[in-house]
Amino acid sequence: MAKFSRELDLLSLQAVRPFLVLAYAPVVATAIAAAIAGVDDLSPPALVVGITTLGIVLGLGVQDDLRIRVGRVEAFTPTRAQLQLTLAFVAFVAFTVAIHDTLGILRPVLVGVVAVAALVGNRTLIAMVWGESVIAIFVAGALVGLPGNVVVAFTISYGSAFGALAVSVHLLNDLFLRSAGRAVALGELAAAAADQRSLVAGVGDLLALAATATDAVGGALLLVSGNDMSSATQVAQFGVPIESMDKILASGPIAAGSWVESGKAVLFAASPSESQQVVLVLVATPVGLDHAAASTAAAVLQSMTERISRSESLQELALTDELTGMPNRREMYARLDEAIQLAGRDGSSLSLVFFDLDHFKDFNDHHGHLVGDQALKVFATLLQTRFRGQDTVARFGGEEFCAVLPDTTVESAVGYVERLRLGGIPPVDGDTLTFSAGAAQWNGKESRDSLLQRADEALYLAKRSGRDRVERAADH
Repeated sequence: MAKFSRELDLLSLQAVRPFLVLAYAPVVATAIAAAIAGVDDLSPPALVVGITTLGIVLGLGVQDDLRIRVGRVEAFTPTRAQLQLTLAFVAFVAFTVAIHDTLGILRPVLVGVVAVAALVGNRTLIAMVWGESVIAIFVAGALVGLPGNVVVAFTISYGSAFGALAVSVHLLNDLFLRSAGRAVALGELAAAAADQRSLVAGVGDLLALAATATDAVGGALLLVSGNDMSSATQVAQFGVPIESMDKILASGPIAAGSWVESGKAVLFAASPSESQQVVLVLVATPVGLDHAAASTAAAVLQSMTERISRSESLQELALTDELTGMPNRREMYARLDEAIQLAGRDGSSLSLVFFDLDHFKDFNDHHGHLVGDQALKVFATLLQTRFRGQDTVARFGGEEFCAVLPDTTVESAVGYVERLRLGGIPPVDGDTLTFSAGAAQWNGKESRDSLLQRADEALYLAKRSGRDRVERAADH
């Protein structure tokens, strides 16, 4: 935007241009009527200048409209608008001289010009247009031969009136634009929150919309367990830092659906879900905050948080074995695919190990399914605590488990699993279980299914060979 412009789009400029046309319609009509009636002191040259100048103004407006309609103009051009307004003042002076308007019947027409400037311009443009209106009144009065004191009186009177008009229209328009901007930002916040899929990426942009919707200059989004602010976790922040954040986090309980002031910050608490609630912290401007919009924004963010939390919980359930809490087969497949891609890129080794509890069916029949489930949990815990963080240990199904071991050769995998086997499984219900295992190393080119099949064949070789042992797959 250039220095004269307000933050308006092209449609706004199109909407106010008819006011300029309507304002000058009476001028043209009066001038033509005076010419037809043969008014004394009519100045045809001045009339021609007035009509020509106004024609240029209207021509520039029509040209702008046509260019906008065909998409050739993508930004508001305030300098061009300023030129049209200046020419409008020239036309006013010319028409005043043309009909020798000593009574000032054409002066009210400047109301339309000043109003247009107040609608589309910022303070710089408004000041310039007001100054031009004062000059136009003074020059027009002088050219038609009014006494000097009358010219000065008219200039001061109309200048004051036009100044008050411009300020009033500008302030009312600002109020309308801020209100409309807040409503648009609140709508965009609701739409963006509905599409949000994470409580990390993109939340700062949502806070920016919340700040616009509430007339804030900064803010933060907190997740609170219950209504105890000491348990708050900051998800994101935007704009001006919150100086009293430590004080806010150390504050006592905050009631759901309420707002609390803390220094320059205002806290808006949404209604809590079963486990947590959203607290929207906003930094107020000198004019204050729109509390109604802030409460709505907090409710929108609360709804978004609950939806994302439910989605993440469902996703976790879909990828987790319900009994042991380990990754299930689907998740293991995904992580194995990733490990194969990584090993293919950097040429590192990758091994896969299958585990199977020996004689588990007999154990289950003897001790019952509840004790059998307990045995599966004990073995799952043993595997999870003995492998590295970069390894993936999953329940493959039934009493079978699987371990994806990046950066591990099959010799190292067999050696480690053998030590694990010799250490034994903790007893369950007074009985001790053993396991068999089969290990295979990715050969650098085989598919995931081929690697799974070779590890599975090694496992069944161990079972056929007497169980309670570890076998490695043949090279492939």
